[in-house]
Amino acid sequence: MNTNIILNEKTYAETCFSEGRVGDSSWQTAQILAKYYYFVLGYRRKKIEKELTAFISEHDPQYKKNKPRWEENIEKLAANAGNSPLFEHDYIPITENELKKIRDSGLSKQHQQVLFTYLCLAKLGNLRNEKNNGWVNYKTKDVFRLAHVSLSELNQDIMLNDFYVRKLVAFPKKNDNLSVRVTFCEEDGDVAMTVSDFRDLGYYYLMQIGENIVQCAECGTYMRGNKAKTKKYCKNCAGYKPMEFKMITCVDCGQEFKVSAYNTKTCRCEACKAEHRREYDRNRKKIPLSL
Repeated sequence: MNTNIILNEKTYAETCFSEGRVGDSSWQTAQILAKYYYFVLGYRRKKIEKELTAFISEHDPQYKKNKPRWEENIEKLAANAGNSPLFEHDYIPITENELKKIRDSGLSKQHQQVLFTYLCLAKLGNLRNEKNNGWVNYKTKDVFRLAHVSLSELNQDIMLNDFYVRKLVAFPKKNDNLSVRVTFCEEDGDVAMTVSDFRDLGYYYLMQIGENIVQCAECGTYMRGNKAKTKKYCKNCAGYKPMEFKMITCVDCGQEFKVSAYNTKTCRCEACKAEHRREYDRNRKKIPLSL
């Protein structure tokens, strides 16, 4: 499972362009960019292949090592770019009744963290597919990871059974299907909170019920606070952190834009880069063939 859940793919694509990066998963980014080229910019197959190859080859450090595989995958992505639209939601709503179901369940806070995580994933699935009906298709261990609850596989199954006997979740009829259906999702209702970040769902829930959970001032992840309530940064952001991005000026239009700190090749913004390539192609076609 890729737990890097992106709610607004259009905004994400535009951020990738402006910052010149491929994010945590270059494959996931390539999928989103292919759809952006198709639905927003109106590109078709060959144009998508060309632009996607140019972007990934420039910004993914592993591109050269995996070039044959990338060429094959980019061809498939370009061919299928129009199959599903960009997913554009800034948040998912959680209703008062849904929260009440969790809080009145009589279960431990760990149980509630996991149940809240399943609820968020189920509602996300419902937004993606109106026929989803509350199903969560992620692996159990990945759901628990998002919930920030560490248990053995046996105890994970015991917790899921606790949900089942209280009719908070349902299981498929086939034993080989590990999906879980959240039974108390609401389409409408009074909104109690919204969820726009899926990285730390369990901690986010604990913060909402008054636990000592804080948000990193640098990267925005949620973490347990200290007793003095002075903690500001997660362990990844505390102390020295190398510069990730830098600002450069486009040689054509003079606009400032952000690129990776390690990028030493880019000298044009995305718009001017595309125009430069078009001009290059036009000039190349004008060159007469030698006899």
